[in-house]
This record gives sequence, C-alpha cells and structure tokens, in this order.
Amino acid sequence: MDKCAICNKEFRSLGSHIWQSHKVSIESYYLQYILNTNVIPSCEVCGKVMHWGLSLRRGYTCNLS
Repeated sequence: MDKCAICNKEFRSLGSHIWQSHKVSIESYYLQYILNTNVIPSCEVCGKVMHWGLSLRRGYTCNLS
C-alpha cells in the first residue's frame, strides 16, 4: 500500500485516490510530491525533456535510458 502525501492515508490504488479525492492529475502529484518541483526533468543521458510514463511507478522516462 502507498501513502498519499496530501492526506497521509494509505491506499492500494494511490493514483485513483489522488484523482478521485483530490482532483489532482497523477503527473502533477508526481512532480509536486515525489520530485518536489514543478519542472519536468531532463534525461541525464541525452539532455532532452523526459516523457510522462503514465503511472506513479514509472514516473518520467526517456527512450534512450
């Protein structure tokens, strides 16, 4: 189970909880509460802006790394 950084409760499906209860996109939550920034990260290998990996577990990804 994962703990929500907004309400400090634990959930099996944190992504669903974030959207349904707090009306925050998973990508915005990831940036603000996991990366502690509002800037989309750049790839350490190629330097390009990374792409959202569609889940909290994947976060941002780059095809090269």
